[in-house]
Formats: sequence, structure tokens, C-alpha cells
Amino acid sequence: MMSREEVVGDESSTGHENLSIQFKKHLVTASYIDNSLSTLDERAKSAGITILGEMGLDPGIDPKEKRHYCRGKNVIRLLLSSDPDAFGPKRSPSWNPAGAIRAGRNPATYKSAGKIVHVDGNELYDSAARLQITDLPAFALECLPNRNSLIYGDLYGITHEASTIFRGTLRYEGMLFIWKLIFVCQVEVDFPNGRPTENQRFTLLEFGKMKNGKTTTAMALTVGIPAAIGSLLLLENRIKTRGVIRPFDPEVYEPALDILEAYGFKLLEKIE
Repeated sequence: MMSREEVVGDESSTGHENLSIQFKKHLVTASYIDNSLSTLDERAKSAGITILGEMGLDPGIDPKEKRHYCRGKNVIRLLLSSDPDAFGPKRSPSWNPAGAIRAGRNPATYKSAGKIVHVDGNELYDSAARLQITDLPAFALECLPNRNSLIYGDLYGITHEASTIFRGTLRYEGMLFIWKLIFVCQVEVDFPNGRPTENQRFTLLEFGKMKNGKTTTAMALTVGIPAAIGSLLLLENRIKTRGVIRPFDPEVYEPALDILEAYGFKLLEKIE
């Protein structure tokens, strides 16, 4: 069993990874695993540590859910959208407003009906489309593409079989702030035995909480708890893989999803 000092928690990618390698301490972060972080994989393995990235909500809960439901299925369409309040003007003070503005200028790439679509950063907001969630008809939402969706084709092993791979961000129409958070995952599955194509949709609606006069936002809960779960799994030595990893392996996402459900994060599942 490791001591609590052997796992470092972090919410930003600002050089903590190099420190974790230097001092041979595991690292859990909600940040994306980009190319610069991926290059640390061999160094982390040599140091005998795990750098567990994308262990929050988006990324975080979303890849764990997708990996869980895509496993062993012939996926022909994968759609993911989450995090609407990140685009509200009254953004939670725990988040960096400058980061939100920069994110709104990131170019995006996705696959739609077999075609690769590129969206320039200057045109990102103009590409937003209205989205109606049948399980939550009261919400007026817009969806815009989020960075490079194509990498998930390789990560989930569906690059060739899936005609559509789209990862998006939800925002409230008109960018009004509401103290809620919505996560939607839609998977279209084709069965080889002639069984009709199946649409599986998973929706999470999470509210902020107030206790003893203190407010905890939905974003804080859905980012902080997954990161804490990653730390717990490392402390209990339930994650054996070393190097730079995402929560895509069963040794991470299977116990993580069980613990998330125990904390009340239960996705509404609907199959059509």
C-alpha cells in the first residue's frame, strides 16, 4: 500500500508531470493528454510511476463511459457532448476565463457520414447547431465541435467502422448561465447477425450542492470526484499500468464507474 504522499493531484498541466517523474510520485490530473505529455511516457515508465490524465468530467467521465459501452461492439456512430455551463458568462471562479476564451478559438476536426470536416477556430462559434435531448426537453442547447474528434477513433478502435465520430461541447442557447451540468453520450451500434441497428443514449444531469452555507458547483463535483477516485485507485495499487495513461483501460474505468455510481453519478440509459 502506498502512502498518501505518493500520489500527487493536479488540475493543470504546468510542469507537474516532470516533477512527478523527478520525485517518482504518481500524478492524477484532469488535463488532456496532449503530444507533449505523451512524450513523457517512457520516462514515467522508467521512474516506475503512473501519470493518469483526463481523469475529470470532460475529459474523464465521458471517455470512461464511451469505452465501457463501445467495448466489443461494432460502433458505426459515436457522439459525445458535455459541459454546457463552461460557456456561460458567469463562469465558475474556479475556472480560468482566459482558458475558456482560448478554447472557443480552437480549430476542430470530426468525421460525419464518412467525410472529414475541419472547422477553423475563427468560425467555431458560428458552427454551433441546436441540439434537442429527448430525455430533457426543457433545455434549449447548442452544440459545437470540440477539438480533434478523430483521435477517439483510434483510441476506441472504431476508426474504420464508424462513419461518424463527433465530440462536442454543449452550451445553453444564448449562453445564459444555469447552475447545472449535462453530459450526453450517444452510440449507434450495428450488429452482424442481422439484428436492427441500435441507438444507445446515456445522459447525466448533475446539480450543484449547498451544505452548511457552502456551495459546491456541479463542475467541481464532476471534475474533482473522478480525480479523487483515480488517486484512490493508485493508493490501493489497483492500477498496475505505468507510464502516461488515460482512463480507457478496464483496470481504471471499471472500478471508477462503480465508485462514481456509489457517489450518485448515475447515467440515464435509453436504447432505441
